[in-house]
This record gives sequence, structure tokens and C-alpha cells, in this order.
Amino acid sequence: MDQRPKLKVKKESLDWIIEIVGFLVLAAATAYVLTNYSILPDRIPTHYVLDGNPDGFGNKSKLLILWIVTVSMFTGLLILNKFPHVLNYPTTVTAENAHKLYQQASRMIRSLNTVIVLAFSYLIYSTIQTAFNSQDGLGNYFTPVFLISVFWLIIFFLVKSVRAGKSALKMRYAFMH
Repeated sequence: MDQRPKLKVKKESLDWIIEIVGFLVLAAATAYVLTNYSILPDRIPTHYVLDGNPDGFGNKSKLLILWIVTVSMFTGLLILNKFPHVLNYPTTVTAENAHKLYQQASRMIRSLNTVIVLAFSYLIYSTIQTAFNSQDGLGNYFTPVFLISVFWLIIFFLVKSVRAGKSALKMRYAFMH
């Protein structure tokens, strides 16, 4: 592996907003689980088909597993975000473009983290609501909205990274000639 610069990427206002939204959503999901767990029926939905309807049921302890997975993913992506030099990039990382590429990758991970915690928190909310017979599953739009959001973010930041890599190469070429 090439020796990439190890830079600390400073968070901008947008980065703080994205991260705070993720923390707030995770805190709300945690509070929702804690306030409802003891009154949940023993049998809750544990699996949903693509159209959002539950097709598997199990013990309410599965909700705690879902919450643990949500917290673990959120925490893992927060930690990964501190090491942008270990990520894969669509262009060669150089001293000239490293900061911009790392900044874009950090924002992408932060954004994906927030979208994922939103989706999993909605999954927690819907599971509890469905267990209480107040809702019928996730709804028809959960899966497509989640997938479109994730893929759109990846494509958006991939394009930005390619552009950042090309502009740095152009600047280096112009400087050398």
C-alpha cells in the first residue's frame, strides 16, 4: 500500500450538523427502546420482507440485539472516520489532493452513518409500533427510500472525489509546466 499522508480532517459546520443529527436520532432510539421494552409483548416482529410486512417473529430480546447493532455500527463508523487514510479512493491520493479527498470521504461516512442510524431507528420504532398493533410493518417505501439514499450518497461523494482528484492533478501539471 502506498504511503498516504495522515491528516486530521477538521469538521466544518455541515459535518457537525450531520453528526449531531446522528447522535440525536440514536439517543431518541435508545430512549424509545428503554421506555417501551418492559411493556412490549414477548413476541415481536424480527424480520420484514421487501414490501415492509413482517414475516418473522421472535422474543422481544431481539429488539435489544437490533439496538446493539445500531449503536455498534454508529460507533464503528465514527471511529473509522478518524482514519481517512485507510479508505479506498477512486483516484490516487497525493499530498496535493489528500485533504480534499479525506474531507469528502469523511463527510460521506458521516452522512452514511446518519442515514443508517435513521433507518435502523425507524426499524426499531416500527418494530415496537407493530408489536403494539399500532402500525403494520415498515411501510412500502422503507426499503426503496433507504437503498436510494445510500446509493445516492455513495455516487454523489464518489463523483466529488473523482473531481477533487482530477483538479489536484491539473494543478500539479500546470505547476510543473
